[in-house]
Amino acid sequence: MDIESHGTNPAEHIESKYILYGVVSSFLFFQIVHKIVVSFGSPSAVRESDHWKWKNILISWIHSVICSLWITYCCYTHPSMFDDLITHIDMASFLLATFSTGYFIFDLIDYIQSGQALKDWEVCLHHLVVISIFSYHMAANQCIGYTTFVLMVEYNSIFLHGRKLLKLAKKISIDHWVFRCNSVLNVVTFVIFRFGVVLKVMVGTYNSKTRFPALYYWCLVISVLIMTIINVVLFWRLLK
Repeated sequence: MDIESHGTNPAEHIESKYILYGVVSSFLFFQIVHKIVVSFGSPSAVRESDHWKWKNILISWIHSVICSLWITYCCYTHPSMFDDLITHIDMASFLLATFSTGYFIFDLIDYIQSGQALKDWEVCLHHLVVISIFSYHMAANQCIGYTTFVLMVEYNSIFLHGRKLLKLAKKISIDHWVFRCNSVLNVVTFVIFRFGVVLKVMVGTYNSKTRFPALYYWCLVISVLIMTIINVVLFWRLLK
């Protein structure tokens, strides 16, 4: 199917088979990325106990970079999505949702297999919430615009994960201008693309609550609250 053949028609429907194709392709893509990252190994300065962390964060950083470029493309080619984030749908945004869903499934499995799930419970909880909400949006062909908007948090994740990678690799000191610039951008983009996005979703959900089924509305409210708590925990860790 031609990506450009899908516009912003609210009545447009994307077949469910593309959910399966997109999610499975994304999952397999990150399996390949995982093998490549493992084959290259970690920098010599990374402690043996942090090898899994280095690999996991690097793959997350790769996901963030790809997502950020993809989101920029979606916003540039379909700016009308912001007119109605609920009914908007286009193939590029839809496939972005499948791509990220496949990644979050991959990463959740990686956390479980590595025994890190309990230690980083907030990350796993975040993944479960995202997988559930995104899956519903794709199956219902609804809120694809909101899905793209919410994924703007990946702009911050580039700097969030980048900071962790710099600390683990120990290639530059925390006083180096690169590290300082990354830290400043990390805080600024955290406030804009995490707290700002969640606030926009909260306001948009409340103003549009009559357009959602009651059960979905309350599930969305609970999900937004969970995401808010997770963001506060992450921001506190960042400030520390």
